[in-house]
Amino acid sequence: MTADANRSESLLCMDKAREAIKAGDTDKARRMLLKAKKLDPTQNVE
Repeated sequence: MTADANRSESLLCMDKAREAIKAGDTDKARRMLLKAKKLDPTQNVE
């Protein structure tokens, strides 16, 4: 259950990172990508 929750949160962070990139907020995008990777190390954030 926890792994699934972390995976879901990781995907949400990825979505937020994409939105930040579109808005030109690279600092926020970087933070969201790092958080996504921390929540789900198997997540491909590159």
